[in-house]
Amino acid sequence: YMGNLTDSQLPNLLPAGENLFSQLLLLDLSDNHLTIQSCEHLVGMDIFRNLQKLNISRNPIEKGVLKLLDKIDQEKSPMKELLLSQIGLNTNALDHCIIRYGNQIFSKLKVLDIPFNYLSPLVIYDLLFVLSIDIKSLNLAGTVNEVSKSIPFTRQAMCRFVHLDTFDFSYNT
Repeated sequence: YMGNLTDSQLPNLLPAGENLFSQLLLLDLSDNHLTIQSCEHLVGMDIFRNLQKLNISRNPIEKGVLKLLDKIDQEKSPMKELLLSQIGLNTNALDHCIIRYGNQIFSKLKVLDIPFNYLSPLVIYDLLFVLSIDIKSLNLAGTVNEVSKSIPFTRQAMCRFVHLDTFDFSYNT
């Protein structure tokens, strides 16, 4: 865990182009001041080949997530846990991710943590159909921000998850 990093500190701590972190399995950059530029720096590093868990929660990097997911997809990363809490992710960005990376990334996850972002019920419903049936933990707390729409959980969508042991849908309206 590396707290309170800024864009200017990240290149010194994690130099791009070096093989220092090529065997990294877990990267926790939550609660920093990462930006799109930080994400571009991370993409230039050799860290995604073996990465199984990425936590970039509580960083204002919604658009940077697309760059990171592109790299995860290119490297065929064995990503099992993706933690994206409070990153400003909105419906359009997640919908783009589902269409672009549905089978490559989301279908292999065991843990998806995307609470307190700005998502519509429809995009959550779409997400449920690309997630792995083996997913163990799904956190969607505080994600639905459209009061007028119904909650997207149908029997068809939810009965796929026979291995789900943690499901958080708290703080939704």
